[in-house]
Amino acid sequence: MSGLKLTKVSYPKNFNGLTEEQLKDFDTFTEYNVGLTKKEIIDRFESFKFTLETLEWILYSIKINTVSFNGTCGPFLEKGGRIYNIKCKKNDTINALVVENTRLKKEICELKERLAWREDLHKHQYV
Repeated sequence: MSGLKLTKVSYPKNFNGLTEEQLKDFDTFTEYNVGLTKKEIIDRFESFKFTLETLEWILYSIKINTVSFNGTCGPFLEKGGRIYNIKCKKNDTINALVVENTRLKKEICELKERLAWREDLHKHQYV
C-alpha cells in the first residue's frame, strides 16, 4: 500500500478539529505548495495552527477515511518526508502552479512599483 504510513495515531490532546472550510483551504494549500515537509506545513499554513500531533492526526484520518474526505481534502502521499496532494493529475497541478505563479509575478511588479515610488519620494525630500 503506497502513500502515508498507516501507523495507528492517537487522537490529539486539546484538538478542536478543523472546519470544512479550513480543510478545503488545507487541500488548496497542499496543491499549490507541492512537497512540503510536515514542519514546513505547520509553519506556513495559516487557516489553522497545526501542531505535529494534529497534522499527523488529520493526515492519518484522511488516509483511513478516504470516502469521507473524497472531494474535500486529499488524498495525500508521503514520500521522502514530504507531503504531496495527489487528488489532481499532474497537468492540473501544473496549471494551478502557473496561475499562482502569474498572481505572484503581478504582486511582485506592484510591490516594485510601490517601492520605486517611495524611493523617488524619499530622494525628492532630501534634494
